[in-house]
Amino acid sequence: ERLRGRVVGLYFTASWCGPCRRFTPKLVQLYEAAAAARAPDGLELVLVSWDEIGDERREYARQAGMRWLALPHSREARALADELTLRYDVTSIPALVVVEVSAD
Repeated sequence: ERLRGRVVGLYFTASWCGPCRRFTPKLVQLYEAAAAARAPDGLELVLVSWDEIGDERREYARQAGMRWLALPHSREARALADELTLRYDVTSIPALVVVEVSAD
C-alpha cells in the first residue's frame, strides 16, 4: 500500500557480493539525503536480496545502514525475488531497477 503510485527502486544485492558492499554505502547516502530533504514523493527503496540465508541478509542490511523496505526471507518472498529478477532481466548484482508502482 505504501508504494502505490510511487516511483520505487528495487535494489538487488547480497551480503557475499563485493561490488554490492562497495555500492551500498553510496545508496544509503542517497536515500538519507532524500529523506532529509523531505521530498513529497521521497525515495522508496526495496531490498531484493540474493542471499540464501535470512540472517545473512538481515545482518548485511543492519551493518550497511539500509533503513528501507526489504522482501522478507520466506518461500513466497524468494519466489517474488526470482520473478522480479526475471522480469527486469537482472543478470548481475548490484543492480538498481527503478519502477513506477501502479496506483490500482
